[in-house]
Amino acid sequence: HNEGSHDARMNAMMSVSIPLDDSDGYRGRTIYAKTDLTAFTVLGPYSGRLLDSEKTRREYEKEYGKEASNYYFATRSQERLVSAWPQGNLLSLINSPVFTRR
Repeated sequence: HNEGSHDARMNAMMSVSIPLDDSDGYRGRTIYAKTDLTAFTVLGPYSGRLLDSEKTRREYEKEYGKEASNYYFATRSQERLVSAWPQGNLLSLINSPVFTRR
């Protein structure tokens, strides 16, 4: 997929690495700001697939597994999610805590 100029801008603003304090490996890759960001800075688009109903979400998880839920991003609508699994940009590493499971 083509992120256009968003990709270069996001890579200039953020980096991805595994946290040094992640001894059990649970957290995996994490996104970090390269500089201080002011409040309400727009990071970029969270790209992925729109899951617009409970039925669609269940079908998606049946196809990709429950771990796909680690890449969900909530929308203003409580019924819609965006999933960056299996394809998404680096913002897929910013997850909604409502859906994160351990």
